[in-house]
Amino acid sequence: MATEESDPKPQTRVPLGAALEKARVRVGFSVQTAAAAVGLSENELSHFECGIRTPTEEIAADLSRLYGVEPERLGHREFVARIPGRFDPDDGAVWLGWYRINFDPLEDANEHLLRSIGAALRSMRSLPENAPVFIRSQEIELFASLIDLTDENLAFLTMRYLRLSYSETTSLIGRMWQQSMAAINMAAVQAQIEQHSSPRRRSFA
Repeated sequence: MATEESDPKPQTRVPLGAALEKARVRVGFSVQTAAAAVGLSENELSHFECGIRTPTEEIAADLSRLYGVEPERLGHREFVARIPGRFDPDDGAVWLGWYRINFDPLEDANEHLLRSIGAALRSMRSLPENAPVFIRSQEIELFASLIDLTDENLAFLTMRYLRLSYSETTSLIGRMWQQSMAAINMAAVQAQIEQHSSPRRRSFA
């Protein structure tokens, strides 16, 4: 008896920026070397890899040739999710991939966090020591929950350890504030839902 075959699950494809980054790392090029080879700045290539900007077809083709990858294959590979960053309160550690950052909110938390985040992400992305580190959208939620956004030195520390420009720094801090406020609003909504859904006690005279 013939049985109907179920449709295969749709595959999630690798974003172009992530595919370019993976191809670059595979051949052992730093961001500085790859960018110089195709006439880009380090910031431009980092923006492409982080998904902040989208490269033109010509730039994508140039990078593909440099890495020895067929351009048409870059967006046709199944996506393998990265290990998401997380904070383990029981362990007192922030995990970025396999990198552990000890976290004590009472001891210069922002400076320690930003210095450690910069070092870890540069290593994970094969960036030079003083290269700018751009925070991806999926990392914003974690960092916004850990960084003290009211710190008057936050902009200075961000520029110092992530090597971002002033405009890039203010944009990043603004995105973290938005995420932080969204989380607060969500918690308030959840509390209201729980309050109204709980059984009300009746008082009797």
